[in-house]
Amino acid sequence: MSDKTRFEMSAYPLPKNAQGKTFFDKTPGYTRLRRAFRQLAEDPGLGVVIAEPGVGKTAALRNLCAELPRPDYLVLYFCDTTVSPLDLYRSIALELGVRPSHRRGQLWADIKKALIHIVESLKFVRYCTKNAVNANTWTR
Repeated sequence: MSDKTRFEMSAYPLPKNAQGKTFFDKTPGYTRLRRAFRQLAEDPGLGVVIAEPGVGKTAALRNLCAELPRPDYLVLYFCDTTVSPLDLYRSIALELGVRPSHRRGQLWADIKKALIHIVESLKFVRYCTKNAVNANTWTR
């Protein structure tokens, strides 16, 4: 049973583009998410946000990312990660301004080189992915 059915709602109360003053951030769930997000901003790691569709995962993450100081952080958003790992690597390369190679090994080497260049000029680089399906296919 979904939350909407359980509480007899026709739609969720928050708009998908809620940010800043329009985003309600006083719930215990959001407070826990903010604490975990800040910890990930300080220490390397991977965070996974799982909830029913439409409850505000994307809005919450966008709101948290908007609070990060610029230009210390670079946020890249990928909304469709149900593709193959190679397609995801190509998307990352394009976002970083790298010309995607057709060979996976060369593509990954080019991405790493671009990230090293970016890390030298920024404090941290974090990737937030929505609906991460093949998380076990990531390599270091």
